[in-house]
Amino acid sequence: MEKNQLRAIIEAMLFISTEPISVGEIKTILNKKETDENFSEVPDESSPEVLVEEAAGDQLKARQQALESEISQAEIKEILIDMRTDYQAESKGFELVEVAKGYQFRTKLSLTSYLRAMSKASKPKLSAPAMETLAIVAYQQPLSRTRIEEIRGVDTGGVVKTLLDRDLVKIVGRSEEPGRPILYGTTKFFLEAFGLVTLKDLPTLKDLEALAQVSQSGAQNTESEPREEIEEPFETVFETNEGSDELITELESSMKHLKDIETTIFDENQPADIASPPKP
Repeated sequence: MEKNQLRAIIEAMLFISTEPISVGEIKTILNKKETDENFSEVPDESSPEVLVEEAAGDQLKARQQALESEISQAEIKEILIDMRTDYQAESKGFELVEVAKGYQFRTKLSLTSYLRAMSKASKPKLSAPAMETLAIVAYQQPLSRTRIEEIRGVDTGGVVKTLLDRDLVKIVGRSEEPGRPILYGTTKFFLEAFGLVTLKDLPTLKDLEALAQVSQSGAQNTESEPREEIEEPFETVFETNEGSDELITELESSMKHLKDIETTIFDENQPADIASPPKP
């Protein structure tokens, strides 16, 4: 298959997909199509052993041809890199981003203000307790609701349900502890929403501490602004008998970092993910 034709197919696949697609998934789809086209069916006749052997030989030949024409991950990756470069041009309203272990077309952030004007309804923001709980799950997963409540010091049943409904958190199994409590972890949509390729891309404790210092310094030089009304009070009570000051610092800092990202994802940038066909 020629490179231009292969690029056109990959571009169409990415455009119609509602979720990020990985290189492996693209390879599987492309090679399955090639294999299906190369294989011929055994004649539907009551045939003797000779025809059966001929049919087997034809299928073996077709399989060899399929293996020779198989598209590699390296070829797909090269095309994706070229596409990312091309869509970075100022004349393009879209960009190809690597997110949630795959690739996805998204409208450029620089066009957010224009796209927001087209949106009639915005997705409701997560409350501060929900963001705090999400930060705990992201950094400590897998963990039970009991463990979340030990860290936060308050009941989290309603908050966990909200995160489940928003597809940011999912049930990942059960603990071996007495009662076998349900364990929670983050979803693929969590990675997609926060622009992460994998969980390893979450800010480290060192990054969070630096962010907290910058934030505290900036807060001293700005006037306090009225706080937005939230769904429930923002608790900052932590159990310290089983934790450490380092954990508290990490959770508080990560809460602020995730809150800043959440403001962008679920408010300003939500319309920016509305896609329409790229124009030539």
